[in-house]
Parts: sequence; C-alpha cells; structure tokens
Amino acid sequence: MSKMNSGYLIEKLREIFGRFGLPNKIISDNGPQFRSSEFIEFCKQNGIVFYTSPPFHPATNGAAENAVKSLKRGIYKALKDKINKGVTVSTLINRYLFMYRNSPHWTTNECPAKLMFGRKLKTRLDFLRHSKIKKNTESYKNKTIRNEVFKEGDVVYARDFSNPNKKNWEKAVIEELEEFSKYDDYIKNYEKEFLEEVKEKEKEIKTQELEIKKASEKVDEKEKQNITDVNVNDKFSLPEVKQNNVRPVRNKKSPKRLDL
Repeated sequence: MSKMNSGYLIEKLREIFGRFGLPNKIISDNGPQFRSSEFIEFCKQNGIVFYTSPPFHPATNGAAENAVKSLKRGIYKALKDKINKGVTVSTLINRYLFMYRNSPHWTTNECPAKLMFGRKLKTRLDFLRHSKIKKNTESYKNKTIRNEVFKEGDVVYARDFSNPNKKNWEKAVIEELEEFSKYDDYIKNYEKEFLEEVKEKEKEIKTQELEIKKASEKVDEKEKQNITDVNVNDKFSLPEVKQNNVRPVRNKKSPKRLDL
C-alpha cells in the first residue's frame, strides 16, 4: 500500500469485498488506520466484527504473522534463484500466491482456494492429467465404436416411431443402399413427417375439446333458460281464500234508558 491512512485502507478492502464478499470478522494489529473512527464505522455498517491484538504482542495474531513470514521467505528464495533472473518482484509474488492458495494447508488439510471457491485452481500439472484422460477416452471410443457395412438383403432392426407412446424396434430387410447424405435427408424428412402428424393429432384433440366445451356451454344455457321461465308464483303459490258475500251478524243491544 502506497498510503497507510484509513481512507485508502477502506478502498482496498472494498476491492477485496467486491471479489469475495463481506467477511464475518477482521483481526488486525493496533495500527492507527485500524483504530480510526472511520474504519470502525465502516465495519459496523457492513456487519463485520473487528478484533485487535494486544499491544506489543504480535503472537496473538499468529496466522497473519506466519503468512507474512512464509511470503517473505518464499520471495527471498525466488530472488536468489538464477532461473528467475530478470523476473519482476510482482510476478514472483503472484506465482507464490498462486501456488500457496492451491496447496493443502496443514491445519485444514484443504487448499485455501478450494475452501473459498469449492474447487482447486487449474495449474500446468493438470495438463498432464488431461492428456491421460484424453488418451483413455480415445482408446475407449476406438474399442466401442463399430464400423458396420450393410448390404442389400441384410436383416436389421429399425426404430418404429409410428406410435409416439411406444418406440419399438421392428425387424426389417435392406432393399436398397443409398449414399450417407441421402440417408440423412431421408431420416430428416421422415422426422419432419412424423412431427407434422403429431401436430395434426394435437390440433384434432384441441378442436374436439373445444367442441365438447361449446356443447356443454349450450346445455348449461338451456338449463338456465328453463329455470328462469318457470313462474315463481306458480312454484310457490299461496292457497286461495274464499270470500263470502254474507255480512256478519251484529249483536244488537237495547239502549239503556233512565226510568223517571
């Protein structure tokens, strides 16, 4: 890092988080760029738990210190090697990191790249393995592929596609041999005809379904009309009350008079 302030540190961490996502926690020393309010607020906003090692005791952050120590040792050895003469330091660092991330760690017995991405990184050693697999597959193909030569009158079995639900093999006899290109054209035309037949059958089925729906809708409309035509008064008619023209008899009472 060219600068050691908190703003530059946050920008570098954003680049890392953009590639690998947000971590659960960050462990660092007590540098001023880590103890700044800006960095602490950045960790809070992103849900990162931040830990610091005790002052003047770097052994508590042993994993980071060990990684730095092994990196320095590897770069020192690479610079002393005559093979790497003229190679830049950044290239040596990238080579070291590539091999380190693709090598099993003694605590986890897994490669750091595999733990991060779920797979090992491809190296030049994989080309040797790929060539072996390619040779094995080619030899297997040469063993399994049959170069059959047919003649007129030979008995063969052909797939029958007339019934789409049952694909049977039917016994047949070769009557005439044609060129391979003509045979391909014949197969393509046969497949087209078969697909057209299937589409026609589907159309017929759809038209039948539509006719059945229309017929059922007509029946339902007729039933509704019959129901509406029924007179409600006839269906729920009240009993008629017979009315008599005779007036009711009144009880006449004699008037009360004063006897003087």
